[in-house]
Amino acid sequence: MTSSMLAGVLQMLTRQGKSIRFRVRGPSMHPFIMDGDRVTVSPADSHDLAAGDVVALIHPGSKKLILHRIVRKIGSDRLMIKADMQAAADGVFSVEHVAGKVIAVERDGCRLRLGLGPERRCIAWLSRIGLLSPVAGRIHRLLLQ
Repeated sequence: MTSSMLAGVLQMLTRQGKSIRFRVRGPSMHPFIMDGDRVTVSPADSHDLAAGDVVALIHPGSKKLILHRIVRKIGSDRLMIKADMQAAADGVFSVEHVAGKVIAVERDGCRLRLGLGPERRCIAWLSRIGLLSPVAGRIHRLLLQ
């Protein structure tokens, strides 16, 4: 299934109040969400979204699905979105482009919590100021020990 097809299915299901679980492709959210991990995305009200949340966003230009982190909430209706491992933000998007919020990540059959709990706000801050990449590398090495 292509990214734009998955985006359409995700948008349809979350609008009906349903969650969807699927396998992630790509390294942009490493090490918190890695290529091959399974994520569960649930509907999200704009009032429920905050800096640190990982959202499923339908990119307005390409109509492709991206899973990136909110690094700043601007007012009640705009979000600055950024991949954890990218230097620059994707940009500022309207909350209307958010199809849902990542509520669970599974890797090798185990549910992961790091990156979605209270630490997500710190992760967003580190990402916004450009320090997440070195810190995330250390965290990843600790997890592998």
